[in-house]
Amino acid sequence: MNHRSCLLPATIAALVWLSTGANLAYGQSRWIPREGKNAVTVEFLRPNIESVDAGALSGAYFVTGRIATSSNFAVVGELPYARHASSQTTTDFFGSEITLQQSSSTIGNVYLGMEAAPNSSPIFMELGVRLPLVSGEEPLAQATGAVSDISRWEAFYHEVISVQAAFNVREVTPANVEYRLRLSPVLSISTEGGTGGPELFGVYSFQIGYHGRVVRLGTGASGRILVTEDSGNLGQRSLNQLDLHADFGSWGVRPGFDLHLPLDSWAEAVPVVFGASLSWSR
Repeated sequence: MNHRSCLLPATIAALVWLSTGANLAYGQSRWIPREGKNAVTVEFLRPNIESVDAGALSGAYFVTGRIATSSNFAVVGELPYARHASSQTTTDFFGSEITLQQSSSTIGNVYLGMEAAPNSSPIFMELGVRLPLVSGEEPLAQATGAVSDISRWEAFYHEVISVQAAFNVREVTPANVEYRLRLSPVLSISTEGGTGGPELFGVYSFQIGYHGRVVRLGTGASGRILVTEDSGNLGQRSLNQLDLHADFGSWGVRPGFDLHLPLDSWAEAVPVVFGASLSWSR
């Protein structure tokens, strides 16, 4: 058999292995509209995985929502889903080339949480949990979802409950400059038992951009360090990513586009992730 027939599983396995030391944790899209009381964002993120001939719709899908029940409290949630489809060229027993099709799909770990903020304050707090619903029998879809957005890798982490709390500062200035700083400890607890204890991560993100009536443009950076581990240096225990975002429209529904640029070890396996979104708010 041609060595290319084993290329996809090996690549996916390597990506998952890389991510086990430093997965990021967010419960929602970082670009969900926040100027209204209620908002819903549908996202599709397609990773460009090196040496994998993936289908156009192979990637991660997220539906995130935010419902404000009062001026200083909101309920938030996210439903993730991952789909993998690819083709590989190999040879049969007689040396003839054949094309193999692979497909896989799984629901991700659902996020449920809340936000609270003092009245008229740019500061707000988050508290939430992800429920372990991702299927362990669909590793290709699970890994494709994971590498689609390293800032939400825990959405496809098998048999793990993650609990997070976060401190946020967000403001839109009179000059239409929007910024947000987010700092969060995240506790990951395995549901498999065993001798391994919970893992604690420290997560950051920063966003800045232009928030106009018709056009919103932003850039950001996010990263995480594994706190409950003293082996390796800081770079080996962390992952980082650059984000670019744009959405348009002065109406309730906005189309948007995203570009993720993984850094560190991720950049070699997934140099870029392309995304599209559709948001509604009022």
